[in-house]
Amino acid sequence: MTRWGSLLTMVLLSLSGIVLAQQQQMPECAGICLQSSLEAQTACAPDNLPCICTNVPLNNAIQACVGKSCTVKQALVALNVTSTMCDRPIRDRTHITNVLIGTTGGFALVAVILRTSNALWLGSFQADDACALAAGLFMIIDNAVTFPTGPAGFGKDVWTVPFENITYILKLIFLMQNFYWPVSTLTKLSFLFFYLRIFPAQNVRRYVYATMALTAAYYLTFQFGNLFYCRPVSLVWNGWDGEHAGSCVDINKFMISATAVNIFIDVVIIILPIPHLVSLNLSWRKKVGLIAMFLVGGVTLVVSVLRIQSILNYAKSQNGTYDNVPAGFWSLVEVNIGVFCVCMPAIRRILASALPRLFASTNASRGRPTYVPSTNQHRRKKTPTFGGSLLNDTAITKTVTTHVQRDGDWREDDDQINLVQVRGGRGMLKGIEEERGRGGRGGSRSRSTGRGEV
Repeated sequence: MTRWGSLLTMVLLSLSGIVLAQQQQMPECAGICLQSSLEAQTACAPDNLPCICTNVPLNNAIQACVGKSCTVKQALVALNVTSTMCDRPIRDRTHITNVLIGTTGGFALVAVILRTSNALWLGSFQADDACALAAGLFMIIDNAVTFPTGPAGFGKDVWTVPFENITYILKLIFLMQNFYWPVSTLTKLSFLFFYLRIFPAQNVRRYVYATMALTAAYYLTFQFGNLFYCRPVSLVWNGWDGEHAGSCVDINKFMISATAVNIFIDVVIIILPIPHLVSLNLSWRKKVGLIAMFLVGGVTLVVSVLRIQSILNYAKSQNGTYDNVPAGFWSLVEVNIGVFCVCMPAIRRILASALPRLFASTNASRGRPTYVPSTNQHRRKKTPTFGGSLLNDTAITKTVTTHVQRDGDWREDDDQINLVQVRGGRGMLKGIEEERGRGGRGGSRSRSTGRGEV
């Protein structure tokens, strides 16, 4: 036996000892690659394990040979053995996903509960509340199916994860991806139905309906695309080992296109109400406050942008259980924050009711006003109204002399704004006179049919 043969035998025997300790065997194909790669170079002696472990060209040659000569499973076993032999650190970030989805999902769940209970208590549960509730339910499922991925090995190097766990992780990720679309879509629809509640002008509503149609098309396209991007579907979780027949579309292109459309719709939803809010007959302080409340949805947009970087090489990674962790947790953080943001207006109403001084403004009141004919002992109250649509730059403001009588059991919070169709000053005065005529001495409770809650 030659010197090289003896030394290679020693290396392989020492390697076999480690393998046997782990109840594994070095695949024959990998052993041949190790031997041929060592014989083809002179930088490292066959008994110099530190050199063999750290020499980049040698390791690249071994990996290239293993990739051609071995199956995927054999290559993973060989990589696990050599990593142990070279005492390479064991990387583990399995906890990151669960920590992030646990915190963001927890806040989102509380927000959904507050919004739903508040709407039911006030008897104002409508389509936007239903969408927010449905989004919350799908969010719970989405988070729940992802929690087991960490203990199964999602966050560890793939060669350290048992084969059956790799398949299990891919199944869970496939489920997580398919629950992502309904949560993302329902949060968008909740915002849009909310706009329909507070913006009565038809030209505004046309934009909202158009965005709804775009959102529905977004959901149908990418939901079905995600379900059937591999044929057969089982290839999604079985195809990693290269032992199953079938085909898949380029998942990277699919995910990048879906993210681009998602970001576009989010931008439209964020900027849609801003021109109409600016035209409101409110102080700039209140305008800025309202716009800031609507812009809170931009947090989801920021997360979507951050998510792009993590999905660029999603399907190209050869170490998916470790490299794709950011893509997983950013997707979940995005939907969790989206659900939380869609509940922000309702949370503001609750806080305004619980902490009136914190949300006080010049036109906030502790009681519900009723209007009766004026006398000589009265005070002037300026009643703002909002023009025919929120797109108009002008609003009609009429000074009406009133005597204000308040009921103690009713509160109109600062975040309740009457958005009404005003066709002219004459029509407005006529409406006030009719309300006074019906009210008599006891006063009338004047309520606009176009009231929206912000």
